[in-house]
Order: sequence, then C-alpha cells, then structure tokens
Amino acid sequence: MDTIQIKLSIFNGGNLTQNEVMNLRAFINQIQSPFGYRYCDYLDQRKDGSIGVKISYPRYWGNSNAFLIRSNIQTREVNKHFCESLKNHFLLRNSYISLERVDIPFTYYMENSFDFNSHSNIYKILGEVHKKKKPKGVQKTYGELLSNKHETIIYSDTKTLSGYNSKLMIYNQYQNLLSKTAEGDEIEVLLNNFEDLKGRIRIEASKRIRRNCFTNFEFSTFDILAEYLPSFKKEVFTNFLNFKIIDQIYEEKKCLLINLLKEQKALGNFNYEVIILRNASHIYDYEILRRAFNIFIENKKTRESAVTRVRKILNKYSEKENIIVMDIYSILEDIAECVEKYYIIDYTFGWL
Repeated sequence: MDTIQIKLSIFNGGNLTQNEVMNLRAFINQIQSPFGYRYCDYLDQRKDGSIGVKISYPRYWGNSNAFLIRSNIQTREVNKHFCESLKNHFLLRNSYISLERVDIPFTYYMENSFDFNSHSNIYKILGEVHKKKKPKGVQKTYGELLSNKHETIIYSDTKTLSGYNSKLMIYNQYQNLLSKTAEGDEIEVLLNNFEDLKGRIRIEASKRIRRNCFTNFEFSTFDILAEYLPSFKKEVFTNFLNFKIIDQIYEEKKCLLINLLKEQKALGNFNYEVIILRNASHIYDYEILRRAFNIFIENKKTRESAVTRVRKILNKYSEKENIIVMDIYSILEDIAECVEKYYIIDYTFGWL
C-alpha cells in the first residue's frame, strides 16, 4: 500500500476565509504519526468548499515512501490515527471523507547483475498484453534521453494520462526517490535505512475510486487494503500478467520470426548472427527464437547446431547491452507470484 487521495468536506466550507484555508493547510501538513513522521499533504481547495488531501501509508511508519507496507494491520492503524487527528480541528471533526484515488504497489527485486533497464523485454510483453486488453489505452516510457534507458513505464486505460480510470506504473524506486530528493545526505540516510532500495522494481497499480463518502468513524474502521487488494490483483492478472495472452504473444512472435527467417533465406547469403542482432530488440525471449527454429529447421542436428550458435549470440548481446533475453517467461512467473503473495491480510485481529 502506498498513497491515497481523499476529499474532505469542511464545515461551512463554502465560506472559508483565506486565514481558514491557510490554517487548514498548516494543520493537514503537520499531522504526525506516533513516531513523529508527517504523512499527510494538503493538495487543494475545491469549488464545493472541500479540500483535497494525500495520505502516505509508508511515511506514517518510516518517514519515507521507501518504507514497505506489507499488511492490512499497518493500513488500519494509519486510518484510525488520521481520523483521530481530524477531531482536533473544529472544521474537520465532523467532516465526511470521500476516496478519490488508491495506489497499491508490489515490489519485485532485480538480480544483482541487472538494472531496471535490463528488464525492458518484460515491460514490452506487459505492454503487448495491455494493448490487447485496453486498445483505447496507452503505453509510455520515461527515462534519460542520451542513454535511452528506461526509468518509468506507464500503462493507462486512456490516451490522456491525467484522465485515467486505472493505470499501472512500473518504476525504478531508487531513481524515483533520487529525483525527488534535493540533498545527497538524504539519499545516504535512505540507503542506510533501506539497504535493498537499489534492487527494487515497483509495480504500482492505481485506480480512481467512486463510492459513497465515509463518516469519520466509518473511515477510521475501514480496512482499505483488504477491500481493494483483490480487485487490484485481478486488474494486474487480467490486463498485464495474463499468461493466456502472453502465450498467444509468444506464438505470434514465433510466427513473425519464422516468416522473417524464410524471407532472409530466400534472399540468399543467410547469416544467423546478422539476422538475430538486427532484430534483437524485437525478440523478447530466447524461447520465442527456439520455438521458431523447431519449425523453421527440420533436420534435428542442424537445428541443434543453429540453436547453440544463436544462444551464444544472444548471450553476447545480453552481456554487451545488459538486457535480459533468457528465461523471460520464468521472470514473468516470478513477478506473478510476487503480486499474488506480496501482502498479508489478517482478518483475525481485533480492532486497534
């Protein structure tokens, strides 16, 4: 669990003075957890007199979004504390709370020998699935211009990112925090407190929420993670980690590769290394190439020899470009297992 965005109704909110607005902003921004961490951000004032607020569950516990929330016990405590805090402000103590956005992230750990950009074939396959499931959506990548390295991948159900109803963002959490941290000392503190930070790939699902508002008491007892986790996981497994569609994509890529090989062979001067390296960015997984060779080359010994040569070519390409091209399907399965098992939902504990 990461952040949520809510709308708070304000008592007599339509007639707020400038001083009251400034007071509300200061109050929200100063709400502290029992550990002394500020975890709320005042966002804006709305035309109906309500205000927008962002709540960070990780910052409640660890003063940073680098802290990993892993259970609904943690999120329930945050909701309770937040609602108790609202009682201390005369304009907020009887406010109604409307959920506007919920973000639920999962954390996958890279192998030490690879970086975030090394997983670009993973992002491409997820993009292919998303394109089939959400044809009116969009897949975008953000990174460094000169190095052409990915830092953030966004899949949205609408062409306009700001107007999304649901989206998935995959990002390098270390680089993400680095871009938001002004002082080098702060990053050193983060790395000392969260030693695994540089190895994290964050897979963050986000949804706009439309439901009836909560009273203060209702939200204080609302088990938000247990409520939304099942639907968020379903979204990920339906529109991204959908192995029925992934298998279909592998077959489609196999057929395209077979046709390419046939075309090149017909032209003469057939060279596996030239063909593979020229099309390496479109060969998401060695497995696709192996399947293509099983059909393209009928002679078993010739096929085995060709597969060995191509495997060596792809290994050299992978080492040179630091791009994963082997066992991509297995990595996708590992990520799926991570999403399935990442959070612990406890229904047995009593109210805090």
